[in-house]
Amino acid sequence: MKLPSPSLAAVFALPLAALAVAAGCSAVESNAVSVSGEVLYEGQPLSNAALMFYPTEGRPVTAPIVEGAYSVELPPGEYRTTVTLGAELPPGWKEGDPLPPPTRELPPQYSSRLETPLSASVTAAAGESQTIDFTLP
Repeated sequence: MKLPSPSLAAVFALPLAALAVAAGCSAVESNAVSVSGEVLYEGQPLSNAALMFYPTEGRPVTAPIVEGAYSVELPPGEYRTTVTLGAELPPGWKEGDPLPPPTRELPPQYSSRLETPLSASVTAAAGESQTIDFTLP
């Protein structure tokens, strides 16, 4: 019996590998919960910022904050959460120009993974949604 040529084996191996990767990815996505909410600082919606969700195990997930609102897909679990402010770019700013100094600051504990008082507990079932709001004094 003659074995298939290496090129023919490669033709079958590539699609099988792609299917295995896709199956692994869909398993991760299938337990995701749609988490959204509002982020207020001193009573006002925070904008041009991002939340970083740090799980007890695995990689952190970032959620942009636009006009006080955010939305992200997270697996159920416990998260430490930080806030990072974006730079306010002046009119006429171009790629490569130096970033201007910050015009606003948050208390430093909100940007520290170790000191943040913010946390999130994602408890909704997979495929459901959950609202988690953050109010920074």
